[in-house]
Amino acid sequence: IHESLQALLVTEQARRAARSIGLDVQTLFELMQILATEPMQLAMYFNTGDHEESDWRHFALAFDHYTHFTSPIRRYPDIIVHRLLSASLDAHSGKDPAESFKLHGNKDTDILSDIAAHCNDCKLAAKNAQEASARLFLAFILREKPRVAKAIVVALNGDKFFEVYIPEYGLQRRVNVENDHPGLKVTWDEEEGILELVGKPRPLSNDQEAPCNEVCGGSVETALVVKVFASLDILLCCGGGKGKPLDVKAELLLE
Repeated sequence: IHESLQALLVTEQARRAARSIGLDVQTLFELMQILATEPMQLAMYFNTGDHEESDWRHFALAFDHYTHFTSPIRRYPDIIVHRLLSASLDAHSGKDPAESFKLHGNKDTDILSDIAAHCNDCKLAAKNAQEASARLFLAFILREKPRVAKAIVVALNGDKFFEVYIPEYGLQRRVNVENDHPGLKVTWDEEEGILELVGKPRPLSNDQEAPCNEVCGGSVETALVVKVFASLDILLCCGGGKGKPLDVKAELLLE
């Protein structure tokens, strides 16, 4: 998928598409990656005996058969694969398969299934911890000085919230309309997939960095039209506290 998107985005058609929605090609590439990969299931370790061979395929990499192998010093599933391969090579050379299997420390299929499930849990926990630690670091910075940033709408489905991607930070966040902006006038057009928000521009204090002149306080209500690929300014700040973990929060510049 990565290679296909890269090949697509060097075409003139891609450049015209990016310009038509006010984006550069690199940002369009990042958005297409998000939209293409988010619906996919995460790749998982599994015991082949638990699944039909038709389910072994790695969709994102377009391989019928794929496993980790190259990093046994840091990844336990690679050790499992090395042990199985060593036993297979011994059996292929004429040694007793059952003895070779045990000699290299291999486990029965039930235990292998449990190991695969445990490795999946650990891999997901490590991924979540890595992403959360990066957001926590940014949240501490934003707690001292919130920032206004350009965001691109990547998903919306109703009048409660929508998802945005912030290219400057490589970050995807949810904007909660209902909880964080209860005073807004909200209109959701389900057929067209358009959300219209009406409210007054939020005044920014001196410690909130605004990179564009359009962001300012005012008493006149402003209408904001939200749809997929729309570009809008959002306020990045520190959320959480009071017993909740700190995290990066995205808010509208309307109140």
